[in-house]
Amino acid sequence: MDILSKRSNNASSKAVLAIKTTNPTVEEAINKALPNVAQESDLEELFNRLNNTTDPKSATLLQKAVVNVVQSSPNAKGLTGKLAANISKSAAPSAAKYFPIFAGLGDDQSLQAVGNYVNNNNLELRTAAITSLSSWSSANALPKLVSLSRTEKMTTYSIRFTED
Repeated sequence: MDILSKRSNNASSKAVLAIKTTNPTVEEAINKALPNVAQESDLEELFNRLNNTTDPKSATLLQKAVVNVVQSSPNAKGLTGKLAANISKSAAPSAAKYFPIFAGLGDDQSLQAVGNYVNNNNLELRTAAITSLSSWSSANALPKLVSLSRTEKMTTYSIRFTED
């Protein structure tokens, strides 16, 4: 698995994704390899895995894999738009699993997708959206954060600010 994760080519991603296991150690190794080997053709599988995981560590690795795939794609804007359209149809808390992907992409299209949830009535989605903005990969989220700081009572939210 370690060798496959260091060789970024189409065959590596297919080999890693083909492994089916219930062993948590093997599953962790698969998820650790995906950010390095996943290809654009693997996005649907990455989304399926992200939607079905309950492990926060696995979710983070899958989110990173999606960010890497989208950022390396010549169609990054189109993929971001498709992802934004998919979550905009959902009020389900599972939409929050995609907010870190948008934060990692850090573009205006991603900001709008997450910004649509900042005033959501669902506290879980709203909190996840604001948390995502606090870890945005570019400075374009700052005006939104400043606006929120003037209107939101932060005691309502459990937001962790971390440095990467």
